[in-house]
Amino acid sequence: MYFIRHGLQDLLKYGTITLYLLNGMLYDDPKILFPFLPLALTLTADMLKELSGFKDKKVLIGFVIVSAIAFLASGMNFLMGVYLCDAVIVTVTIYVFIRTHKRAFIALFFAVPLFSCLFACNYDELMTRKSYETANSQTVSRMISELPADTIFRTAVDTERLQTVNKIYSPNHYSDTLYSSLHSQDYNSFYFNEMYNENEYRNSALTARSKNIFFNSYMGNRYLITKNPVTYFGHEVLKSDSGFYL
Repeated sequence: MYFIRHGLQDLLKYGTITLYLLNGMLYDDPKILFPFLPLALTLTADMLKELSGFKDKKVLIGFVIVSAIAFLASGMNFLMGVYLCDAVIVTVTIYVFIRTHKRAFIALFFAVPLFSCLFACNYDELMTRKSYETANSQTVSRMISELPADTIFRTAVDTERLQTVNKIYSPNHYSDTLYSSLHSQDYNSFYFNEMYNENEYRNSALTARSKNIFFNSYMGNRYLITKNPVTYFGHEVLKSDSGFYL
């Protein structure tokens, strides 16, 4: 039991390290595993296909024994409680399927994953409706589309700094903000080490809207759109519409 318990703990620990490495050593967010979903679905499909001819109850007994040992070795906690529910449902489903061979019972395999996803999404911290409407404002899009197209210039949008970092409102909208795990190290170094822009976020890969007037001038930000009627040196309010100022 001691070796099983510590083996499971090491598995979780090294799993976290793997997530950290796959995310470019930025964080241990499991979203990096999304590209592996087709592989998981392929394995699931193979399992369901083989299950149609499944008749050996010894495999079912082995699954129950392994699940019981893992549960007893790890002790009761929330994750093991979910695993126990999943193991019970899978065991009952396999047994009923062996006895009846009705494919409808296969849907029970996905009961726990489905409810887990629903509860996880319910407690996830989502973007507020107000922030979403501000970031996707049609007023901002219209303001940018009405700007002169005689030459190439940038337009700084300072409405939702974090939510609009990769937002492009129209074909003639050029921006100097960027957030991507695969970003230019030269531009990132220029942004922080040469222009000395402020960094209010923990992730240095995020080059958000800067209030540095020298940087904005150097990058050719001719226009500025804000939610507040602020003015900077050399700027004047040209237009206001629905709470946005150009």
